[in-house]
Amino acid sequence: MLCCELDLPEPFTWRIKAVGKCAELLDSLQNIMRLAQCSEDRVQLTVMPRSYYDSLPKSEYSSRQMFYSRKAVRLFHRGNFSEWFMVLPENILSDKDIRVVVMWLMMRPFYLHCLSNGGLPVHASSADLNGRGIIVAAMGDTGKTTTVRRLPEPWQELADDTALLLPDNNGFRLHPLPTWSEFIHGRNKSASWDIKKSTKLSGIFFLEQSKHDKADRLSLPLSMMSLYQSSMEALGELEQDISNELKAEIFETAVNITTKVPSFSLYATLSGKVCESIESALTEEQWK
Repeated sequence: MLCCELDLPEPFTWRIKAVGKCAELLDSLQNIMRLAQCSEDRVQLTVMPRSYYDSLPKSEYSSRQMFYSRKAVRLFHRGNFSEWFMVLPENILSDKDIRVVVMWLMMRPFYLHCLSNGGLPVHASSADLNGRGIIVAAMGDTGKTTTVRRLPEPWQELADDTALLLPDNNGFRLHPLPTWSEFIHGRNKSASWDIKKSTKLSGIFFLEQSKHDKADRLSLPLSMMSLYQSSMEALGELEQDISNELKAEIFETAVNITTKVPSFSLYATLSGKVCESIESALTEEQWK
């Protein structure tokens, strides 16, 4: 058995327990996200092999409700989504690519927990400059990763696929999340992200390829809808499993963020100095 904790400010702390062969999965996740080991008190997600689940007394799982069941992976919850259980068949744990997908799925209950408490996972690249963070969102392969990696020092890339936005006082903090494709495609098998590390969210950019480099302030309605869509993309196929009530909460959070943090349309060429557009856009806002 292994227990690990996503050590974030309350109410976003999240504890995971894995039993049997599933402990190997959690050990991998611990290394990827630099998680700390913890006690099994107040565990919110338990990951177990099917054989372990089948050995439990019926009274142990009779109150659980099915939330997700696809490709032999089952996700249950109990109560008001406060306690989760993931059940996995042993035969999928030997496939390295499937293991990565399962670790990705293990994060989904945590995402829903964040969404229910005013946080927002988004499909976006992210970077930091001296304690001021930005996210760059875009549809598909528009080039958000390339854009962030073109930012020169002292810019620092935080993550290139997904970010977590959490409320903090009167603003929001930006936390990096893993890029799971790094492991599936074998580009960087030793990559890791420190989810505890955060920076102030100072700007939101929605990328479009263009013949000219510039950044224009985006209207509030477009900012809200664009950020909401980026969050839906981060949830992946789980979007179809969440309630309309939760979708309304997600939209309200997108409204809350975009009313506090400036948003821009970022038009970028393949070879231009995109950092100048970003820094210029934020100078009159928060880049002070």
